[in-house]
Amino acid sequence: MERYEIRKINKNVKVRDLIINIDENIKYDTINNEEVFDIELDSKNLVNSYNKYRKIKKYLFPEDIKSLRTKYTLTPEEFSIILGFNKKAIKRFENGSLQNDEENEILKKAVNEEFVFAKLMENSKFFTSQRFNEIKREITRSNIKYIKSELQYIQSFYKYLYSDKNSNIEKTIYSIAS
Repeated sequence: MERYEIRKINKNVKVRDLIINIDENIKYDTINNEEVFDIELDSKNLVNSYNKYRKIKKYLFPEDIKSLRTKYTLTPEEFSIILGFNKKAIKRFENGSLQNDEENEILKKAVNEEFVFAKLMENSKFFTSQRFNEIKREITRSNIKYIKSELQYIQSFYKYLYSDKNSNIEKTIYSIAS
């Protein structure tokens, strides 16, 4: 018989303003019949409770925040400054720290290039003119890529609608529109 085993226990944990029910993995000493602290398991349990909190509160996950930042080709510090956060905030969020409600709302709005552009204009004083112009270009380029992908989708849909097998759909659309 092994001395230690991993057991799953159901537990209520407090994360900020919520009590969250999660399944935690614990290290158990079978000889002394007691739970043993394991930093790796404890860290994983913390991540799981934070992720459940994010899901309940509809918060962006660390990988979503990183993806959003890289969309604009910004460093974590630059993205933090543009959004009006503490200089280290985005790096902390990408590493798993929880944002607050206000920060999360701003992050959700940052999906929109116009919002990021407006925030860049608000916080332009924190950038050299060269870096400011580079960031403006990247935000604009990101917006153009989005528009192109939407246009491709519309063109594909148009081709689908007007293919021979869908001629009845075309007639139905015209009759509804008339």
